[in-house]
Amino acid sequence: MSGQFKRANPLTYLNEVDLPAMRQGLIKFQTSLTSLTINTMDSSWQVDLDIDIPGFGSFREFVVLRYLDVSGLVLWGDSIDEEYPRLSTMLPESLEILKVKTEWDHDVDDAFCNLIEDGRAPSITSHVSSIQLPTNNPMDASRHRQRIATITTTSSEQIRLNYIECSHPASNQRKGVILLIHGFPQTSYQFRHVITPLSDAGYQVIAPDYRGAGQSSKPLTGYEKTQMAEDLHILVRTHLNITEKTHVVGHDIGGMIAFAYASRYPTDVASLIWGECPLPGSSCYERIKGTSDVFHFVFHQVPDLPEALIAGKERAYCKHFFDKIIYNSGAITPADLDHYALAYEQPGAIRAALEVYRAFERDAEENREWRGRNGKMEVPSLLLMGGKFMLAESAGEMASEFHEGAEVEVVAESGHYIAEENPDAFVKGVLKFVRKHRV
Repeated sequence: MSGQFKRANPLTYLNEVDLPAMRQGLIKFQTSLTSLTINTMDSSWQVDLDIDIPGFGSFREFVVLRYLDVSGLVLWGDSIDEEYPRLSTMLPESLEILKVKTEWDHDVDDAFCNLIEDGRAPSITSHVSSIQLPTNNPMDASRHRQRIATITTTSSEQIRLNYIECSHPASNQRKGVILLIHGFPQTSYQFRHVITPLSDAGYQVIAPDYRGAGQSSKPLTGYEKTQMAEDLHILVRTHLNITEKTHVVGHDIGGMIAFAYASRYPTDVASLIWGECPLPGSSCYERIKGTSDVFHFVFHQVPDLPEALIAGKERAYCKHFFDKIIYNSGAITPADLDHYALAYEQPGAIRAALEVYRAFERDAEENREWRGRNGKMEVPSLLLMGGKFMLAESAGEMASEFHEGAEVEVVAESGHYIAEENPDAFVKGVLKFVRKHRV
């Protein structure tokens, strides 16, 4: 071997292997790993785990390097000794296996250097000079940052908001600001596939965890969508000092917040894109709020009981909503589910999520009152809906009830979670609309 890695041939891949015990102690900082680069003395080989190692399943949490042309398989993780006997039964006997036991915070390069020096590495690793692991987030790390902002609301409440900010490339002309607002049971992580493409198009992209979600504060009150919109308005205008009009994009609960943002701060909004929610106060909302399709609208209204029943079962509860209303069933990987489950396992997170729903009736009253005082919204608006989700057929009705001249776009190959199920269509739909309403 000259150090040139060949493209891996198909093997008996580990397809959706369920090792529950393995999930508990493995390399959590790599839960979103999709690719890595192996540098040799004279070449560099990019491994795309989605293509070269299909069906990775729950092993996204467990770094697997396959050198199929020479050494077979290299595995490492802090519970490899416990789980290797089960794992080995799934692998071809012809493979040479190297087990490397490391703690999660050990540097991988050091581990391999030690193996080479000890002469214990498979022959191919003598050509390996370094291994570069990507960041968890598929965004371009050179342009994005994740920060906590401490803001003070108009009622003098102080809360902390986690947000991701991605600046446009220096080579591109700045075209505006896009605010992305997530839904439930998600966090700003739901926009991981679309932040960089939107930014590449020339936009400064901001994706916060709204009040009560992710790494943001989880206060006892303040879950009316007008208050949640105020939080984000302060984040954008005061903390980030953005004075230009913003393109506001919201999904699910984020759609309700986006509507509240645009309706209450219309002079600060260039365009509004919202969808995948029955807007409180609309005929659609009144029609479906007590139906079995949205059983959780009623369940979440019950005081205390939901918190008690969901506690310790956050992963199963989140998974229910993904499985129930998704169309692209591969869009939420086990690692993605783990990310969301961890977010909602945090103290106060489920309580806060339920309070978001418990405010729906107040939201409905506020929206009807706002329309009665101000008439229909005149901010340029688009309702973006997944074609495989039940709300698509009600988009036109909601648009006509609350907007003047709003457009509707239905994404054919998507269920409820458009930014994750069909990110290309999400990006195209957003860019097509915001470009028409450039500040």
